[in-house]
Amino acid sequence: MRIAYCIQGLFRTGGIERVVSTKANYWVQHGHEVCIITTDQRGHQPAFDLDSRIRLVDLDLNYEADNQLGRFKRLKALYAKRSEHKHRLEKVLREFKPDITVSTFFQDAPILPSIQDGSKKVLELHSSMYRRVFMYPKEQKLMRLLGYYRIWLDKRLAKRYDRFVVLTQEDLGYWGHIPHITAIPNPSPFNIVSQGSKEVRKKVLAVGRYEYEKNFTTLISLWASISPLFPGWELEILGDGPLRPKLQEQVARLGLHDSVKLPHTTSDIMSHYRSSSLVTLLSEYEGLPMVLVEAQTMGLPIVAYACKCGPRDIVTDGLDGYLVSQGNEEALANRLQELMQDSQLRESMARAALKSSERYSLQSVMALWERLFESIH
Repeated sequence: MRIAYCIQGLFRTGGIERVVSTKANYWVQHGHEVCIITTDQRGHQPAFDLDSRIRLVDLDLNYEADNQLGRFKRLKALYAKRSEHKHRLEKVLREFKPDITVSTFFQDAPILPSIQDGSKKVLELHSSMYRRVFMYPKEQKLMRLLGYYRIWLDKRLAKRYDRFVVLTQEDLGYWGHIPHITAIPNPSPFNIVSQGSKEVRKKVLAVGRYEYEKNFTTLISLWASISPLFPGWELEILGDGPLRPKLQEQVARLGLHDSVKLPHTTSDIMSHYRSSSLVTLLSEYEGLPMVLVEAQTMGLPIVAYACKCGPRDIVTDGLDGYLVSQGNEEALANRLQELMQDSQLRESMARAALKSSERYSLQSVMALWERLFESIH
């Protein structure tokens, strides 16, 4: 089978880039041919290792170069590039002759269904439907309203594809009547550890970009009330982003230098999981929060808001972690304290987390993709 992936670029160390690279490597290692088609690679090397048999083609459109333009000039440039994008993409597809072409919902998404190259078209969404709305703070009412309009456009677009793939069962239920929709999660980038560690550790870990939607300011405020009750415990928030100065100022103002750490993003994230006792997540929204998938793979219990979307698919409340209603800070603080004070409960949930993580192994996830591709090939 010949499979083509369309993606903006492969040079960033983001989740989409990692997942596409992982799947492409899997396909060629199982006898398939793969071509990855980018628009904005700009001569950079891929961020993740790729099998030498994978064909890489950059269309040299560089949509990101237009981001510095004003809104109306940017829209004008966008539509000017669309025609050229279709021409160049169609040329590559007719040359490669894929059986299946996959869009990862970048600029190729509205173009791909109109290209009659003989391949089946698959659209995969790496966020959730409600991202269009919740990516804006509540006070930006106009932008949230426009988000609902963009969701309407997304639904119309998804119906033009042979298959539409979302990340979670929860998100699948929000899209309404799209007969060819299905849910397939992203695989964990880690191999499942053999067993949960019995080492007594005293660290709560949170991971994510320092943006408003991760609610790290709320987490630090909660920690200010929790930490006096648990001397020796530490909160680590691993990430980077525009809110770093604000978070640093908050830590200083609350006198939490000794118990709150804000390390920068690292390629060695596994070491941070290994040195932690549990993972927490307070997001306003998610797609499929890979930090929770990774935490389970590393045998860590989870305390998380049941936000749209993802935590409900990953965490079984009371078995491998705790879910609390969105924004219920008191309940989340109570659940954190319950786990922090009970090492036997943490160990029990760690074992359950390892069992739960089997759903996200590369073999389990790619078996779902194999069945989907075979059904339309």
